Amino acid sequence: MRPIALLVFASALAVLAKDANEDLLSASRAGDLAAVKTAIEGGAALETKTPYGQTPLYLAAMNGHEEVVRFLLDKGAGTDVRDTFYKAPMLGFVIQRKHWGCGQAVDRQVGQPGSDPGGCGRHRKGRSGASRSNQTASPARRRWTRLTRVRSTGSRRR
Repeated sequence: MRPIALLVFASALAVLAKDANEDLLSASRAGDLAAVKTAIEGGAALETKTPYGQTPLYLAAMNGHEEVVRFLLDKGAGTDVRDTFYKAPMLGFVIQRKHWGCGQAVDRQVGQPGSDPGGCGRHRKGRSGASRSNQTASPARRRWTRLTRVRSTGSRRR
């Protein structure tokens, strides 16, 4: 009788965790910071994913919810996420949709250990131990660098 009770208890916990994860994904997509905080306090996994591999941070950044993005980054959400349907990095969608504040928040996270948005290669070392140049960065990363340069200086340098 005990194994059955334990199994029922474990499956109930799994169902509750799935609901909390779905709530976190929905709140991130909608930009509801209070609901995001509640879902995380309720036990939702910070790195939960949609069927297409999008995390709460990816959804919030893609939809331009800067407060939610900053909160999730402060909690330690990973920035090296790619959509499995479009094969697009998070920074690519942020740039395409012109969510500059979200892009800057993600860009500030670059340089933190373990983060590499869009597989840009900026943090990886080559065989010589030196960092790779912008030439090996992903197209999204090069585009972000170019756009931030244009926005800050008002001119486009090549």
